[in-house]
Amino acid sequence: MSSVNDRHEPRFRVRAHHTESTITVYQAYRPEIGGPAARLDRFPSSWKRERMTWIKPSFLWMMYRCGWATKEGQETVLAIEIDREGFLWALRNACLSHHVPALHGDRASWKRQLRQAPARVQWDPERDLHLNPLPHRSVQLGLAGEAAARYADEWIVGIEDVTPLAREIHGLVRSGQRDSAAGLLPEERPFALDDEVLARLCAWRGSEEKGGGRREAGEGRRGRSGRRDDAASDRGSPLDDEELVLGALLGRQGAARALPQRTDLVVDLGSGPHGTRGHEIGGHADKPRRSH
Repeated sequence: MSSVNDRHEPRFRVRAHHTESTITVYQAYRPEIGGPAARLDRFPSSWKRERMTWIKPSFLWMMYRCGWATKEGQETVLAIEIDREGFLWALRNACLSHHVPALHGDRASWKRQLRQAPARVQWDPERDLHLNPLPHRSVQLGLAGEAAARYADEWIVGIEDVTPLAREIHGLVRSGQRDSAAGLLPEERPFALDDEVLARLCAWRGSEEKGGGRREAGEGRRGRSGRRDDAASDRGSPLDDEELVLGALLGRQGAARALPQRTDLVVDLGSGPHGTRGHEIGGHADKPRRSH
């Protein structure tokens, strides 16, 4: 059972179903991609590796994003078991998805880092069984270029179609059988990170998030067609300066020590072990409504 509803959960921590050598992430695709991927344990040729693909360790955040596998282009939910070291490599090389002056200096410098980084880290509110936001955050990892190639060709250990599980849990939630639904959730435990990786995570700026109609980080913007615009990913998170901005520290020496001098910035180094046209929603450019 997932632990995401723990009221004592730290605000920022990577939680996932994982073993000593692997971690499970989720993505949602249209059946033409998701079906073959689950059968072959690899993505088919129609999977576009040149696009940024977003992976989510949180099952319930994936359900929020794909609407329990009901949204168009996201009807097949995949549980993708990947190499633990690959996941850590992506974190170590990730760039903050939103500009924070105390970390990046000027905006031009941040944009250069964003273009060059093979991965992006951002956080969004974790979700409960009714897909309502929780106080703590769930990490998302965007992969592009070298990272996307490594993900597809080297890191994948196995791919499982968990769409039936998603539908079963959703049915139980809709019928009011919350305990039964919770019992079927994948077990997600804190994912231990060493100090080097922790130093790259969990910096944020701004006030507490405001209620009502806010677009989630990484959700992207829509063009005139109503489809999500890939350029939103290049611009980073659509959050404004008054809203919570989360991400990665980019490995700048001394950045963590400098942050406490800023009253509007906080760094959480965690607690160790305790502590598009995108064709899928956990996936390319994180644009859930677009398909090949």
